[in-house]
Amino acid sequence: MFRPLRLWDSGPLVPLFVALPLLVFSSLVRARASTSSGFSSVLRLVGLGFKCWRSGQFMFLDLGKTHYFRIRVPDGVHTLFRRKRGLIFYGLDTRSVYDLALLVRSCYAPDSYKGKGVRFKDELLRLKPGKQR
Repeated sequence: MFRPLRLWDSGPLVPLFVALPLLVFSSLVRARASTSSGFSSVLRLVGLGFKCWRSGQFMFLDLGKTHYFRIRVPDGVHTLFRRKRGLIFYGLDTRSVYDLALLVRSCYAPDSYKGKGVRFKDELLRLKPGKQR
């Protein structure tokens, strides 16, 4: 007989001969979609005076600190800036696009009290209450 394979912790048991073709098919569909359209990641700069620009291979971020952040943009990743507050990274390589987005986000992670910082477009941020008087 066949040995059942559990795909999820609390889900039903799925036989291996059913699960393996589905896994191969979904990975092929994802690969086909990535070569035709590519991957993108959208970030927002939330804060007073936050700016970004690109010069050559480097991207500069002014995030209200005493210095600018200088980040090298990898080959194959394209950048778009929307009104100095939005960043769009796109390219064919998923890993390089999301690594660059995470590197930019790590420069100034969103603050949980005021909400300032670099965040993803659809990221929900729950603000904590301040001091109670």
